[in-house]
Amino acid sequence: MQKLLLLFTFLLTLPTVFSQSLEDLSFGTDSTLEVMTWNVEWFPKNGQTTIDYVIEIIQALDVDVIALQEIDEKPMFEQLVDDLDGWDGYWVESEYLALAYLYKPDVIEVEDIFEIYTSNNRELPRAPLVMKMKYMGEGFVVINNHLKCCGDGVIDLNNPWDEETRRYDACNLLEQYIRIRK
Repeated sequence: MQKLLLLFTFLLTLPTVFSQSLEDLSFGTDSTLEVMTWNVEWFPKNGQTTIDYVIEIIQALDVDVIALQEIDEKPMFEQLVDDLDGWDGYWVESEYLALAYLYKPDVIEVEDIFEIYTSNNRELPRAPLVMKMKYMGEGFVVINNHLKCCGDGVIDLNNPWDEETRRYDACNLLEQYIRIRK
């Protein structure tokens, strides 16, 4: 019985022993560009609670550009941008779930934001969102993408609607876009 109680106590305390808090996050410097991507899964999945957590995480991470996927509600995205001090945002409507950017305008200069491959729905049901920007006078291009999900884990190149084949073809299109613009 004592061993069972000890095991139970150990299992209850284990998650707190190894858990991370947002205060533990630290990376990047004022002289480096930090870009991240984040699929926020049906944002705001739980309304204001989701917005509050996303704000807390973004403030703790302190990156310069965030490429977001799965934005479901534009007004809630606009509220997120308004509630984030020192951030701007760009949202583009999509038939499925929107892509968006959050960025610090005092750190980067956005030159242009636009979609590519808008008519390639088989490969890219959500058109990639390109951001051309400058950081410390140097030009950068960020491509925000949300590939087709799911599948069975086996690529069938003979079936153009196989999810893995669609992702493979999407990656080839993105590689082609990048190579042409080198």
